[in-house]
Amino acid sequence: MTCNPTIQITEQMQERCELLWSTHPFFMKLTHKQVSRQQVGAYLLGIGELVKKTPAHLKIAIETSYQAGFLDLSKHLEGKFAEEFGHEIWALNDARSLNIEATLSENDPESKSIGRFVHWILEQAKTDLMTYCGYLYAVEAITVYLGPRLLSLLEDGAGVKRDQATIIAKHVELDIEHTAEMIPWLNLLINSESNGRGQKKTLSAIDRTLTALSELLSEALQSLEAHFELSTL
Repeated sequence: MTCNPTIQITEQMQERCELLWSTHPFFMKLTHKQVSRQQVGAYLLGIGELVKKTPAHLKIAIETSYQAGFLDLSKHLEGKFAEEFGHEIWALNDARSLNIEATLSENDPESKSIGRFVHWILEQAKTDLMTYCGYLYAVEAITVYLGPRLLSLLEDGAGVKRDQATIIAKHVELDIEHTAEMIPWLNLLINSESNGRGQKKTLSAIDRTLTALSELLSEALQSLEAHFELSTL
């Protein structure tokens, strides 16, 4: 087993990202200026739903890693936990800057793809540290890889400026460092698994994350209502 398996994993992640970028209707329509600011807002609020749950998931993963004997990883996740609060407010402010009425609600949107994805993440944080950390790496690496060109396309294709998509722009900035920090821990976990299971779990987490992104983009295209709700913790 290679000492740095994330090199190959990152290459495969980028190939999967390129496939999504070249085939998803959201990006193709955006290129032809056929995506409304309202639909962009729906997508940004979907991201808000995801990041709103991150602290709760990290809290569980901290305990899971501690119980598994990965004490240094547990400490790393504790530091990450402190950084992840309140990011959903960026999505709310973005939506309002696009003249979309966005409020906080008591209801968790489990009927939507992001709700199902959040539930999946929760289960991994409880039961499968390898897959959960694979997800953490995936979501941040994908943001860094696709985020900058998406920000450019949003402005060119829908007139949504960078300061109206801060939920993406700020995470691009933050996740460059976060991705680099996660690689040693991901390598540690992968190398602790036998028969290539660590790589398989990480690639599976990448695929699940890209599937959730694809579903969120599709739901945004289908959005017609001008009022969206972002649920509270």
